[in-house]
Amino acid sequence: MPSSSRFTSKHSNDRLVAEGALDALADGYVVVSPSWYVLFENPASERMLGAPKVGRAGRMLWDAIPAFAESPAVEALRATMTDAKPRTFPLVMPGRSNHIPYDVRVTANPSGGVCIQVREGACTTSAALMNGDDAHAEATSIRDVARALAEEMELDALLQLICVEAAAQCHADGATIGQLDGDEVEVVAGTGVGEVSLGLRFALAGSFSERAFTARTTVRADNYMEEYPAVAALRPEFEVGPALMVPLIAQNRVLGALMIVRRPGAPQFSETDERRTRVIADHAALAMRKSQLFEEAQEANRAKSEFMATMSHELRTPLTALTGYEELLVDEVFGPLTEQQLGAVERMRTSTELLTVIIDEILTFSRLEAGEEPVRPRTCTAQEILRAAAAVLEPLTLPKRLDLVLLLPDTPIELFTDPDMVRRILVNLGANAVKFTDSGLVELSVACQSGAVRFAVRDTGIGIAEHDLPRLFRPFTQLDSGFTRRHGGTGLGLFISQRLAVLLGGTIEVDSTLGEGSVFTLVVPRETVSE
Repeated sequence: MPSSSRFTSKHSNDRLVAEGALDALADGYVVVSPSWYVLFENPASERMLGAPKVGRAGRMLWDAIPAFAESPAVEALRATMTDAKPRTFPLVMPGRSNHIPYDVRVTANPSGGVCIQVREGACTTSAALMNGDDAHAEATSIRDVARALAEEMELDALLQLICVEAAAQCHADGATIGQLDGDEVEVVAGTGVGEVSLGLRFALAGSFSERAFTARTTVRADNYMEEYPAVAALRPEFEVGPALMVPLIAQNRVLGALMIVRRPGAPQFSETDERRTRVIADHAALAMRKSQLFEEAQEANRAKSEFMATMSHELRTPLTALTGYEELLVDEVFGPLTEQQLGAVERMRTSTELLTVIIDEILTFSRLEAGEEPVRPRTCTAQEILRAAAAVLEPLTLPKRLDLVLLLPDTPIELFTDPDMVRRILVNLGANAVKFTDSGLVELSVACQSGAVRFAVRDTGIGIAEHDLPRLFRPFTQLDSGFTRRHGGTGLGLFISQRLAVLLGGTIEVDSTLGEGSVFTLVVPRETVSE
């Protein structure tokens, strides 16, 4: 029969060092040969596994520690011996006063066999948790859970994450979340054995959930299936023994209830489990409320965008009619007009064109918000794009007597992009430059740099303070209410321009000095890859 002497080899010094290191550890360690003989164990394993060290080495593992011959331990041990993959499982030692399982991790040894590590589990007594490193480890673990919950914004994914983390923290076999719907409760998330109850609806009255909602604190069931047979009968496959349930409350609103469960015959949940579940529930409820508010805000934003798009379309119908009648009047279809009448019609046309621009901005904004703004790239030249933009901007500069300067290189700059979208961006930037420039010039130029084309719009206007630059591209934002009243506009121009630039694979850069003017540079790749 093999004995502990088989562990001694030509590497005996290394073995002595290894045994000495293991002897000093708080966790229990048992080293097993490929033939399932115990080669070595440290003093901590003697304390945890309840057998003297003397006489255990050299015996078959199953005889020396019978608990390892029971499921799920034996399956995990044999599987790791076969495929060398590490595994973990709970281990309940007979006669252990608190009936709380150890955490066991089994790993393969390089020389063959396996190493079994036994440690106090997450579900230990509160006294054991609250000393030294264990307390710090628990706090760190809960903090990691809170961070993970706070980072998840999508509600369904958040509910699933809450179940997974709660079950893991308390070594439960599963978890569920129920939400109140009138006088019924619906199971909206589940993990482990709780997955089979997804979609289950049951009456609130007399249920485990009602106890939690009424108490507004953690409640327990020693045997869920026996205590709540009516609900258990709705899903017979939901086989549950011990259960803990805690309400999810945020801002004094009950959002639902979290239940963690173990299979029939498993150890009861401890006070530590209750404490951990309450802490997780507090973080989970806040995260759920944040996620709900986020989804409500998104829905409100969608409704706003749909309303704006609908109203813009409704406004365009009468506006188109007005534009048509203005053209008929200008062409004197209904008879000759006096000079005074022609002046009035021209002012009407200017106002109509301004209104058309505003409506177009709102429609573009709505399409961008809905992700429906198409990009249609084709081969073109930067020169033709700038000339088209200058043709639109020139009439805007005349009333203010501004010089419109167009700097074009002699060599054509070819690029594959959406020229209409680029022109729209440059017109937006140029119109802003004209709007905020009372004297001097507005200059348009273009240059190539590192596979990109840089379109620059420079003005000699009022400039922008450095602290205002981060707010430039926010929708419906003007940097100063006085500017809004004086210059008008929706506050959408720069926001739309930046979003269109992103669709083209580019960006907009800003360089400005207060009182001296600004340079807005549209940078787009020479080849836009898009539908």
